[in-house]
Amino acid sequence: MSRRGRFARVIVVASLTITAFVAVAAIESASAQECRDPIDPILGAIEQLVEQARLFPDDSNVKAALEALDRAESAYEASRARVQTNQQKLAAAQAKSAGDIAAANRVVGEAAVAQAQAAAAGGGNASLNKAAAQAATEGAKALIKTRESQQSVANRELAVQRAQTTLAKDAEKVISAKKALDDAVQKAKQEHGEGQEKALEHGSRIVPCPRTGLYVGVHIGGGIGDSMWDEPTGGTGRFAVAGPVGGVMAGFDQRYGNWMAGLEADLAVSDIRGDTRENCASPCRTSNSVLATVRGRVGYPIGDYLPYVTAGAAFGNIKADVGSLPGNEVWRVGWAAGFGVERALAHAWRARMEVVHVDLGSGSCTPATCGGVATVPLQATLVRLGFTYQFGLNERATALHH
Repeated sequence: MSRRGRFARVIVVASLTITAFVAVAAIESASAQECRDPIDPILGAIEQLVEQARLFPDDSNVKAALEALDRAESAYEASRARVQTNQQKLAAAQAKSAGDIAAANRVVGEAAVAQAQAAAAGGGNASLNKAAAQAATEGAKALIKTRESQQSVANRELAVQRAQTTLAKDAEKVISAKKALDDAVQKAKQEHGEGQEKALEHGSRIVPCPRTGLYVGVHIGGGIGDSMWDEPTGGTGRFAVAGPVGGVMAGFDQRYGNWMAGLEADLAVSDIRGDTRENCASPCRTSNSVLATVRGRVGYPIGDYLPYVTAGAAFGNIKADVGSLPGNEVWRVGWAAGFGVERALAHAWRARMEVVHVDLGSGSCTPATCGGVATVPLQATLVRLGFTYQFGLNERATALHH
């Protein structure tokens, strides 16, 4: 194998070692406090104070203030859920009311037409008179239904207003409970004088939760895989391909209960290549220079780590050439799947290590381009280190103690 190929193998082995180290660290952090989803700035602003309060587990005043704050937070979250539920019911009632109004307008219009036809007949046509009477009855029913749906909308609007009023009161209770906890913590610090010492002793630090929203980033690493030249007369056996990869990526994550899921796309410049002399007068070469994937990601946050699996589509080129002939380059859509571990860093940054297997299918050769007919498959396993930056950060801090 060429010097470039051997260097790529070294990169891949080193990257796999780092991946194993990060995975072990993620497992060891499983005992850390579970990160809580951001619910509202009112709640997010008090998390650091809560962590300070937990440094005084034996102080009765701090304990009582923590319990009161927890009750206030629970009530606030329940009120917020009621507001959202009532807003959804209001939207449904408004949609139904709009449909009833449209239906009533149609029925009343039909009734007016029927009455006009009966009047034009001079009132002597029994069939037209009956149709006009039925249409008038249906029109009256439609108007009654419209008034009922409008009343339902008014009731839902009132329910939303009441829920919002309760939410505002519960928010005030949270703020009040937070102040009481702040006072209790300050008093405990004065009495015990050990808050800062405990924090230093246990290595307390504030780290961000796994985040949701749009992010962009860069990645670099290497790939190792195999190719072959399958010819009607026999062709070559499988031979190794390897080389560095690096590029950019963007994606979106969303929290679903205790799980994180999202969609990610990446584009990389690649120098994955390899060659063989088996049944080849000159070296038969396979290479890839552009590689992109669009993948879904699903993970389960553990503290500030996010182990995940990923799968989706891959897109890239396969170039096959031999000796001084021009060779042939084709673009293929294949598949990609893998796993990784991501770690939240300071502020909006995240670091990751991932392993992704990519199969681009097969390229081809012709007598004019390669001196013969051949099918040239290409697949590789990528090991990549990446860094991403989160936009519109909506996070809630949590303390980890080591």
